[in-house]
Amino acid sequence: MSPVAGRQAWLWPEFGRFYPPLDAGKWESVGVMADKVTAWLLWQALGISPDRVLRPEHFEFRGASPRPASLPAGHTRRGDTLALP
Repeated sequence: MSPVAGRQAWLWPEFGRFYPPLDAGKWESVGVMADKVTAWLLWQALGISPDRVLRPEHFEFRGASPRPASLPAGHTRRGDTLALP
């Protein structure tokens, strides 16, 4: 068994439906879990899509960043980030 770095939490599977952004039955950093739940609650309250936090009709973008070849075409920038290992 490897040592645990920092505080972790494990969501009971029977309560997973209350926390859609979390993986029930999986140990994860408390900070990461709290960030996921907080972001999800804000998205729900404000009607923000988790795929497009920076809505293109509200922002102008410049510059470019290379897309990793391993990612499928059509992913949003947020999706690109979430898909990385």
